[in-house]
Amino acid sequence: MRQSFETTLTDTMAGFREFQRQSFSQLRPGAFYQDDFDEFTMARQIFEAMEVTKFFDFWCKCMHQLQEDRFWRKYFIDKAESSNENKLQFLEALNGCTRHGETCEKRLGSRQHYGSPSSSGVLSGSLSSGGNNTWGQTLHGQ
Repeated sequence: MRQSFETTLTDTMAGFREFQRQSFSQLRPGAFYQDDFDEFTMARQIFEAMEVTKFFDFWCKCMHQLQEDRFWRKYFIDKAESSNENKLQFLEALNGCTRHGETCEKRLGSRQHYGSPSSSGVLSGSLSSGGNNTWGQTLHGQ
């Protein structure tokens, strides 16, 4: 009898939580997308595997950019097999901040569309073009 009551209560609470989630989704459309969350989780794992010092300006800007800008997040995920140096140079160009905390030219704008994130060579000096990029240089060329 007790186990039946606990099971009924557990099932009822699970149903109530699902009802709340669905109601919230209807009240705030677009507030949460599982695919978007899964993409960010993948990008975060790739970024964290690069062993960038956490909670410094560069790390925080990268995490924010990967979370907020879906276009560049997809591009970053597509380039996961690139060298860490290429990925870091890309992130420096995206954020306008070097991994050492110096200000550099922000060469990639938020939600600027240079082509499909999965296209090869969508940017001059991009990770996929093998070009001679200067993404990681500071304003003084250091």
